[in-house]
Order: sequence, then structure tokens, then C-alpha cells
Amino acid sequence: MPEKKSKTKTLLGNNPFGDLAAIEVPAKRQKRRAGAGTKSPAKARKKGRGRKAASPEIMISEAERKIEEVLETMSSKEAAQKDTIVDFASRMQTKMTAIQVEAGEERRALQALLKLVRPSFYIKKLSPLILAGRGFETDEFGRDQTLEGNLKPVIACLFDRYFRIRTDGIENIPPSGGCIVVANHAPVLSLDGIMIRHAITSKVRPDARWLLENELFYMPYLGTLAQRIGAVRASQENATLLLDKGSIIITFPEGILGISSTFRERYSLKRFGRGGYVRLAVQHSVPVVPAAIVGPQDSFPILWRTSIGAKHISIPFIPITPTFPLLGPFGLIPLPLPWKVKFGAPIRFDYPEDAKLDQPTINKLNNSVRDIIQQMIDELRGR
Repeated sequence: MPEKKSKTKTLLGNNPFGDLAAIEVPAKRQKRRAGAGTKSPAKARKKGRGRKAASPEIMISEAERKIEEVLETMSSKEAAQKDTIVDFASRMQTKMTAIQVEAGEERRALQALLKLVRPSFYIKKLSPLILAGRGFETDEFGRDQTLEGNLKPVIACLFDRYFRIRTDGIENIPPSGGCIVVANHAPVLSLDGIMIRHAITSKVRPDARWLLENELFYMPYLGTLAQRIGAVRASQENATLLLDKGSIIITFPEGILGISSTFRERYSLKRFGRGGYVRLAVQHSVPVVPAAIVGPQDSFPILWRTSIGAKHISIPFIPITPTFPLLGPFGLIPLPLPWKVKFGAPIRFDYPEDAKLDQPTINKLNNSVRDIIQQMIDELRGR
């Protein structure tokens, strides 16, 4: 008859990497030892009735004693196998720790590199100087009048000395009441909105606000700074609230397409969206003032753009210009070339306030405004 193989019983499950992993005790030996020094289960149950449960400390001590007894009964061969497995587990854990440390070092190095090329890093360092003396009260759109007053000399210096902006047709801005200024966008983030607003607030009236796209409004630090000095997130609801108050809103229907225009596309207007400003002008009976801006396209020429890695530096896209990324974050500063801004004659749409215009009609009016602005751009370029 074939010999029966001795069955083994694993004390600590199937985990080979514990302190006492892979310790196996022959079932026969365990059974023989248990029969020699212990009572039968029935007698043990009968004797243990009425006793309180042992405390955790006693149970742990009893478990340690039993483990020591098992270790003493192990043969030299079993002990050698245990040492081999424990040594193997130790070496594997050491290698895994080294791999994790190396991966952590690489991750920290990559994060440090991205931090250095992120424009928000430098803005954060300069924010204590820029935001010094800011106020604690803002309006419903987040404008900080105290901070705007502190930065007004800087904006005026950019307007008059750095870009040397020349304005034409500023008298077309109505001195009171709601108004929608529709302008072409330029690849200078939100500087075109800041400059057009400064032209209106410094020469006509102080209640002009410009609508900022989500891609720029939610940029770290830059979006918050723009909001504190007069920017409002572009939406129909915010525009309606401003027009109800009789304010001027400055909108850029090209959106992100205008900001991302390359040097070859710099004077060709993109699509003007779905014409939401047309519907607002009809509903509030306010004029639309077309505006053209020329110069930012030359001071910040985009040769090529890519979206690869843009989310890591918190911008909609990565522009490739003659100065960026060659000069790092400083390459994002526009060149000090002169700008020109022209405000056209106000346009009023001859429709009642309660008129429900269909989309084809809105598209027609939208394209007519776009054609007027394109003609104004061509005239400014010809001067």
C-alpha cells in the first residue's frame, strides 16, 4: 500500500512575507502533542462553563507561548526553509523600497521643474508686492476698488508709455446708459480688455467692465487679479445684470479662437460665436459699439501653438513665439510696440424689446457687425 503523505497545517495563512510566514507544522505531530498535554474538547467545554473570557493580554501571551513551542519542534530542514523565505522577502522589500524612493525623487524633480516654468509661480512670489494695500470689500462681481486704484498708475503707464496706445472715435461711447462694446480679440491674454476698459474709464465713464472667457477667468492668480480690477466672467447672466445697472460691457465674440490666432491669422477675424450680444442688445434696447484693436498681434506674434502639457502650466495652450520658450516666462511679455484702438459708430438693432429673434436673424446681424470690425481693422492697418 502507498504511504500516506503527512498533511500539513499552515498557522498564518498563505502570506509568505510575514514575520512567521510559511511556518508549517506536521498535522500528526501537532495532533500527538495536543493529545499529550491537553484535555478533550468535551471536558474543556464542561470545565470552562461559567468562567469569564480571558483578557486580550492573556490571549496574546498564550499565542506567543504556543508559537514558541512550535518553533522548538521544527526540524533543522524546516528552519532552513523558513530562513530562506524570510531572507528572500527581506531582499524584495528592500528593492521595492528603493524603487519607491527613486520614483518619489523623480516625481519631486518633475514637480519642481514644472513649478519653475509655471507663470503662476512667479506671480505668487510677486503677489505680496502687487496686492499690497488691497481692500477687503468687493462688489458682486469681485471688483476691488482699492486694489484697482493702487494698480491704476501701472495700467496708465502701460497704456501711455509702453504700448503708446492711440484711440480714435472715443466720442462714440455713450456718456450714460447701457452699451455693448464688441471688439476683436488679441493673443495677449486679457491685456486687450484691460487697455480698452482703461481707454473708456479714463476718458468717458468709470462703469465699463469686460467679459473674460472661462479659460482665462479660472487661470490661477491671473484670473483672480483680472477679476479684482474689473473683469467679469463671460455669461449671459452676468451681462444681463450689468446692462440692467446701465453699465458698459466689453465683449470679445471670437473667444479663445482670437487669443490663439497665429501670426499669419492675426488680422483675419474668427467666427463670432452664436451672437449672444445681439440678443442682449435687443432685449435691453442698448447700442452696440464696434471696436477694432491693432498692434497686440504684432507685439506678441504666435508662430505656432500646442496644447500638449498646457494643463500642467495652467494656460489654455502653449504659444511658440520668437521669445518663448527661449526666455522662459519672460518671453510671455508682449513687445513694446504701438497699439491702435478705434471705436465705430453705435449700431442699434430695429427690433422691439420683446422680439424673439430666431437664430438665422441673429447670425445675420452678428455677421454684419463682424464685417464692420473687419473693415475697421483693415483701415487701421492701412494708416
